[in-house]
Amino acid sequence: MMPLSCLRVCFICLLSFASVCSAQNSLKLKEEKKALEEKIQLTEQLLASTQNQKDSTTYILDVARENLLLRERALQMLFADLQQIQVAVNQTTTAYNQSRSRLEQQKKQYQQLAVLAYKNSKEYDALLFVLSAPDFDKAMHRVKYVEENFALRKRLILQIKQEQVKLDSTQKVLQNQLKQQKALYQAEQMQKRKLESTKQQQENILAALQGREEELRKAFQAQNKAKQELENRIIDLIRKEEEERKNAKEDPHVLRLTQQFEKQKGKLPYPVQKSFVSSEFGRHPHKVLKYVWENNNGIDLTTQTGEFVYAVHEGFVTAVIAVPNAGYSVIVSHGNYRSIYSNLETVFVKKSQALHSSQVLGKVLTHPVSQRTVFHFEIWKTDKANISQLNPLLWLEKQ
Repeated sequence: MMPLSCLRVCFICLLSFASVCSAQNSLKLKEEKKALEEKIQLTEQLLASTQNQKDSTTYILDVARENLLLRERALQMLFADLQQIQVAVNQTTTAYNQSRSRLEQQKKQYQQLAVLAYKNSKEYDALLFVLSAPDFDKAMHRVKYVEENFALRKRLILQIKQEQVKLDSTQKVLQNQLKQQKALYQAEQMQKRKLESTKQQQENILAALQGREEELRKAFQAQNKAKQELENRIIDLIRKEEEERKNAKEDPHVLRLTQQFEKQKGKLPYPVQKSFVSSEFGRHPHKVLKYVWENNNGIDLTTQTGEFVYAVHEGFVTAVIAVPNAGYSVIVSHGNYRSIYSNLETVFVKKSQALHSSQVLGKVLTHPVSQRTVFHFEIWKTDKANISQLNPLLWLEKQ
């Protein structure tokens, strides 16, 4: 059997572990709420900056949809907070009622003792009560009785004072919890109103876009053509690099970069800090056009004007490509992996330059007409003759 001292140590360790886990969860929740508020603010700013536009665009629809999703998430978190504070209020109310009940009982008990002492004092005081005993033993019993009676009353007075302090403290906690509950309820009602407003805004944008299907179809075809041209250029550059590598001696630096990059799967930082994913990797239906499918080789991150773009991992620049009407693209090699950064207005790096993780590469391009600020990010892998496109969301840290 485990010694008692070991059991105590284990119990203390378990309590400490539970406390640490609770603190970590609380901190994580605070960080999640803060990140959510920042994203809501970002979408609000982007929507405000597009209010002066005469025509609705799929970009505005993306922002409105993201704002709606974020507000729904915020509402869920508020609802969870309300449930949690309601549980706390119920527990504190129970504790308050129990303390008040104990206090009333203690007061009643003290009153009974006080009345009894008063009645006894009418007939004789404590000294006479002791001296009137028929013998010494009974006198000592009476002394003990008087002392116990006095001690009991003293103890009751102390208990009443302690219970009153506890009751006052519990009452303050309860009042504070009720204030929090009221504030959370008001925040929930405000969030619901904003959510309804955003839903209506999204419906209006969608209705306006559905009346411009032909225009959107032409724009979609032009975008697809530009994407394909850029993809072809990237493939040609990567193949050329791989051919040159075949003819050269095996570079241990390339192997190291490959292994380090692979270890960072799911941990890479986002290339743009203040942003949200407006288009995910892979094939998915067009946001407005029926029976039309989009194919995204990476992810699109919608952000605000002037945001910087950062390298997700150390490596070196293999190409800086000028893209007609779409700024620049930068290709960074990480051994057998490539990270590709597109829709850049300005570039601060050059070909063959070595990079460290989180180094600034440039600024995101804001389209002069649509005011669209969307950064495009891709991850590619080369394996001998094979070149494949990977889902960046599986490599980036979860937000």
